[in-house]
Amino acid sequence: MNRGLIITTLIVIVLCVSSCASKKKYAELEAKQKETQENLNQLIVKNEELVSLIYNMEMQIEELNEPPITSGYEDMDSYAFSYFYTLNSSEELFFSDAFDLNTPLIETSQRIESEIQKMGYDIGNYKFFYTGNGYGIVTNPIPVTPEGKRGDTSPDCNWFNFFYCSGKSYYRMYVFLVVDRLTKKDKVVTLEEIRKYYDKNINLDINWQSLDSLTSLFYGENNKFNEKYSFSVRVYDFLSEDFGNGSKVLKQSKFEPFKESGYEPFKN
Repeated sequence: MNRGLIITTLIVIVLCVSSCASKKKYAELEAKQKETQENLNQLIVKNEELVSLIYNMEMQIEELNEPPITSGYEDMDSYAFSYFYTLNSSEELFFSDAFDLNTPLIETSQRIESEIQKMGYDIGNYKFFYTGNGYGIVTNPIPVTPEGKRGDTSPDCNWFNFFYCSGKSYYRMYVFLVVDRLTKKDKVVTLEEIRKYYDKNINLDINWQSLDSLTSLFYGENNKFNEKYSFSVRVYDFLSEDFGNGSKVLKQSKFEPFKESGYEPFKN
């Protein structure tokens, strides 16, 4: 056999063996790299879940550590005055002929609740409270457009529509009061504080039967609407300016009462 041919053959064999070994090694490395990437992706997902879990736990701990909000007033006859009872309002309406004398107070509350629902407030978007000399129902503040309609207050302000958005947001809240005397309205608060109290005030509840004070009022000896009682609706309009930085109660309503609901209660 030709010596050159033998050498050439041996070189080819060596190269083939080397090439096969390299391809096998490359395939192994490629599989290892894929496995490592998959493990890394799983770790990233688990890390995100862990961060989210820690954040939620911190929020729950912060909420648990926050003391319940009370009315901030001295007790009278073992009952606390409601926080909402003395807030400055934008407007107050009196309905002197809404209820006949000697109407059970529980029936007056049922009538008011029915009217509130006709205004577009579902159960859970208004709460009952005891005032020490009667009761009240407060609605959850809702956004109102600059035209006085229920809905988004204004476009989101950013660099693309900076000159087209108003930077003003309006919100409206109602407080319905059946009391045997009125109090001085001297408290001025922000919308943010109102929301906080609405959510956390221990003297407020979506179900009046959960409040022992109201149960005693509605089923007590003096449980009739008499000449001492008055029924009024306080309107609270909030204006948030400077693109959401702070809010305040307007001294005068910007829109007609009940305009945003499209329904005027207690007309009949």
